[in-house]
Amino acid sequence: MKLWKPVLGKANASVACLAPTAALLWAVGAVMVFTPGLFAQTTTPPYIAEMPSVDKVMKAMQTGNADESAGRQIAAFWQLQQMILDLAGPRQYQRGGLTPDELKARQAYYTAYYNISHQPSPHSTSVAAGLSSSPAFRNQLIQQLFPPGFAAEYASAMARSKQGMVQLHQQAVQASQAREKAQQQAAQQAGNQLWQRYQAQQQEAHMDLGRARCGAASQQGGLWRCAWAMG
Repeated sequence: MKLWKPVLGKANASVACLAPTAALLWAVGAVMVFTPGLFAQTTTPPYIAEMPSVDKVMKAMQTGNADESAGRQIAAFWQLQQMILDLAGPRQYQRGGLTPDELKARQAYYTAYYNISHQPSPHSTSVAAGLSSSPAFRNQLIQQLFPPGFAAEYASAMARSKQGMVQLHQQAVQASQAREKAQQQAAQQAGNQLWQRYQAQQQEAHMDLGRARCGAASQQGGLWRCAWAMG
């Protein structure tokens, strides 16, 4: 089963005008698609159709202890909504980057998460805290709640998503360095201009003083005194 691959297609005219960072964000975060014909319903991106329902998660996380079950359910819903963000990659940082289907799935998981976690017991809180960011628990969820083959394709998809995030970070660093260099050059140019104006003002002041001395010297002793005053 092919989980997803980047589909860039033809960028519209506005994308061509984007700054490098935004353009990269659009490119590596384009909507991912599955091989056609694998799903009972159409979603964008199609992997959303394979995300487990809230009811399925609730039942799968049940144990013989109510607090233990609640803790596992809280952690599962948190992990699932986070998986959607992880698979979205750089798109998650764009305004309107997530598709309506991604937003709908995340909202369903988050609502279930809130309904269980807003009045937790100490034990369920402890269980949830230990599992919410656990890679082992996420792998367990994938094996237990998703179709066969999803695990391998998910790992591949995450590798591509992380690569896109690294590229985006590098692009952002380069853009920041370019801005800093431009600011330094602008500050240096402004300083040079101020110094040139200061020198011009000093020269003009010197000339004014010389002319004043020349006028006084002319009255007292002739042109040679004027020349001396101007010097």
